[in-house]
Amino acid sequence: MNEPVGLLRGDYDGDGLLDIAALNGGSKTVTWMRGRGSGLEPAGEALQLDERPAAGTSADFDADGYSDIAVAGASRWLTQARGGPRGFRAPERIDLRRSAGSSVAFASGELNGDGFPDLLLAIEAADRITYLQGGADGLRWTAELEAGKRPRALAVGDQDGDGLLDAVVASLAEDKVALLRQRYLVPHANRVVEPGATPREELCFLDPRRPPRYRLELPEGAFSSPTQVCIMPAPLFDLPRRSAPEESLTVVTDTVAVLKERTELNAPAKLTLRLRDTESGLPADVLKACEDLEACLRVFRKDPDQEVGIALQLQAGQLKLVELEGGQGVELPISRFGTYVVALKGLRGH
Repeated sequence: MNEPVGLLRGDYDGDGLLDIAALNGGSKTVTWMRGRGSGLEPAGEALQLDERPAAGTSADFDADGYSDIAVAGASRWLTQARGGPRGFRAPERIDLRRSAGSSVAFASGELNGDGFPDLLLAIEAADRITYLQGGADGLRWTAELEAGKRPRALAVGDQDGDGLLDAVVASLAEDKVALLRQRYLVPHANRVVEPGATPREELCFLDPRRPPRYRLELPEGAFSSPTQVCIMPAPLFDLPRRSAPEESLTVVTDTVAVLKERTELNAPAKLTLRLRDTESGLPADVLKACEDLEACLRVFRKDPDQEVGIALQLQAGQLKLVELEGGQGVELPISRFGTYVVALKGLRGH
């Protein structure tokens, strides 16, 4: 070992005994020792890193029975080394899609119910948590989540007793702990759509453990290049303030982020958001009384650099009430990705 900055443990060769991996700051390497009945013994050549490691973690991210490691430093890259019968395979680099800044904390757990452990990574300088999904090919970048000023520590656990893992983030600058509940944490789908591909008749991006809350239908040849598509719940953003009673707004759907943000579509897609309960009940009767939904509803989209959502100008017939397994939904066309919500006009006090 050479100036070790951390120790990880896992069964990297699948023999049923725990092994140890050391993150070496001086040599920018990872060395590991096999667990044996009599203790530990050196194993294999060191894994060479491209930078001094700052933090790391260990889990079976590809669910193949061998523990893997993920290591990050101060650059925009994460190094992943997957285990195997002879120990670690060649390291792989994953682009974290952020500016440089030391990664200070890791937490892993099965966050989306697909059987593969996932990874959360705190980057103090970026004020964000990076989320990477596990899969048969290991980790892949999925999303970034706001996490307060200078996130410094992470933990994963079922904090609200709903059977789903949540994340707890400790913020250094704000001297507080934030809870990221599963509802705002887990993307319900994450897939790459190839250019020219013909999507299935209906691409439903849904959480398999809960009633469907929304769906996305993509047109044929939706993108000009391979594009990662992800849909996930999102916190409600600010809506424009109106003083006239007829312009008062009541949010009637879940808020959904469709990623990648700002990606333009070659043809309009269809996004369906499920109607949700309001304080006075579901406004289904109000909507059924509308001769055209555009006269009653307003659709808002928020892009990453906006604080207040913008209202989309839709033509008559573009909004539709449809049935979802979990209840009624509002179908609307979208031509670019962003965060969407639908509000009902004219219900003051809701």
